[in-house]
Amino acid sequence: MNEYITKLKEKFKQMKEIDLPPALTRLKTMRLMIGISIITISVIAAILLKSVGILIGLIVGLYMLIAAIKTDYDYVSDTIKEYELVCISTSKRRYGTNVVLDIVFCDDNGATYKFNYGNKKGVFYENLRYKLYINQNNPEYIVAYQQL
Repeated sequence: MNEYITKLKEKFKQMKEIDLPPALTRLKTMRLMIGISIITISVIAAILLKSVGILIGLIVGLYMLIAAIKTDYDYVSDTIKEYELVCISTSKRRYGTNVVLDIVFCDDNGATYKFNYGNKKGVFYENLRYKLYINQNNPEYIVAYQQL
């Protein structure tokens, strides 16, 4: 049983959540682990005790799993805003072991905006228009983008 839980923890550590900030990722992982633990304990108790009262534990466990899954959708739909901007310049810098792109954009009125993009596969070309999806809780972070 402990080996199974350890493997699950390792699997969750390997999962990469680019849409969620670290605090929300930890909350999601915590909800998943609590939900899995409650369901496991409830199933074992139901087998051993053959009790109908264990159904409450299963319901609570399922609620935690659903809450963990729903965290992504609620967070993304409430906090993501779209912008259409033109890329002016890009630069790379190291942030710990990661490489982060610093990108400066300009809107149609001439106002400039600076954003960060931490995905290694991100490529931005100067003088091209992009649709950016920005996290309102962390406004300098680009969640996703699309070249127009």
